[in-house]
Amino acid sequence: MTGEGAIDFLVIGAPKSGTTSLFEYLRGHPEIELPPDKEAPYFSDDRIYGRLSWEEYLQRAFPAPKRGRLAGTITPHYMSPITGVAEGGPPGGPYDEYALPRRIHERLPSARLIAILRDPVQRAYSHHIQETRLGHETRPFPAAVDELLRPEALADSRAQSTRTNCYVVLGEYGRLLEPYHELFGPDRVLVLFTDALAREPGAVLRRIHEFLGVDPEVEPRNLGKRYNVSAAERKVSRVSPATAVRLAAGNPLTRAVWRSLSEQRKSAVLGWYKRLDFRFKTWNRRAAPAPEPPAEDAAALERLREHYAADGRLLARLLGYPPPWEAGEGEPPDPPGGSELNPEAARK
Repeated sequence: MTGEGAIDFLVIGAPKSGTTSLFEYLRGHPEIELPPDKEAPYFSDDRIYGRLSWEEYLQRAFPAPKRGRLAGTITPHYMSPITGVAEGGPPGGPYDEYALPRRIHERLPSARLIAILRDPVQRAYSHHIQETRLGHETRPFPAAVDELLRPEALADSRAQSTRTNCYVVLGEYGRLLEPYHELFGPDRVLVLFTDALAREPGAVLRRIHEFLGVDPEVEPRNLGKRYNVSAAERKVSRVSPATAVRLAAGNPLTRAVWRSLSEQRKSAVLGWYKRLDFRFKTWNRRAAPAPEPPAEDAAALERLREHYAADGRLLARLLGYPPPWEAGEGEPPDPPGGSELNPEAARK
């Protein structure tokens, strides 16, 4: 880490928009330090935020940090409501849009933030596919959209998200990014786009490297490979590193050995396990073609497009240009790889 007890940058989201691919590309840069596995939330979960001190969190997230590297986390939870308790309040109750960005800013006022955004309609559809495949969602897509677009459902989802109520609100990028823009300043927030990452991964990665101030010429061997796509199917469903952990936890001898380890050793073992578990989850996906939306989903997709129109205008004001999915004929294309939020446009 470049600063004692500091995190230098955070990829804050959005979920289902390419954050796993960014993690895989960035983790090989010799000047960047990332946690062993991608998800390392702190500020967004009251069960962690209220239980662990900042020093304890850093020890778990970076069990063996290397000096002189930029430390960062890739946590799409940071473009979601706070989970657990406290700030989000009860469903439908008061919700402070700035609560999560304020927590991050108070601890890391100089951090650089990166957001990668996907067409919000495509993002919502992909998210629904994922939760359906995992067995958490039973509603057809049109029924889910009808329910989630109701005003009371939108209020509930913005205040407290669950696996199956967040498809719509997590694509309200203008609403979610505006507090970060105001607190951190537009020059410290880099906005990227999923389509650009798929089309020109080298240009997008170079833009990130330049934004962070690391060697922009480093290019990972896996550049262009896509990770954690929602259409992927599991190769193995009943065996995983977590299975071995559960078996070990039930063994008295293993528990005794664990208790005998120093905290430093435990932290190292946990780091090794997290790396192994993440590698297994990445491997345990079989590519499958993304299903085409059936005709009966067309009306629901259009309703979502209409819902996002106002938020798209807010996002365009922050960016200084319309996002790719909103750009019409004659509009300037987005800069290669993305851009910082536009300071001049934000003051209008």
